[in-house]
Amino acid sequence: MADFEQENNIFIYDRKKLEATGITDVIAISDTCVEMALEEGNLAVDGSDLKIESFSSGTRKISISGFVSAVSYYGKPAARSGFFRRKRD
Repeated sequence: MADFEQENNIFIYDRKKLEATGITDVIAISDTCVEMALEEGNLAVDGSDLKIESFSSGTRKISISGFVSAVSYYGKPAARSGFFRRKRD
């Protein structure tokens, strides 16, 4: 595995196909929901007739077909530090 933080990008094509990057694992799958793990939290895709067309843990890419009705993130992302981070007293 590469020693860098993986980006998470999502591409939806006419609500019929979804491609995503940064996926570390598939947590659960049914024809109405696909739940995936990211480096920082989880991602859920809701819809109907959902099917995983391809998934590679090496490239961290997934392709899902079916009708996509919603995409949501859940779970706690890791704390980050950076220039724009708010200072707490």
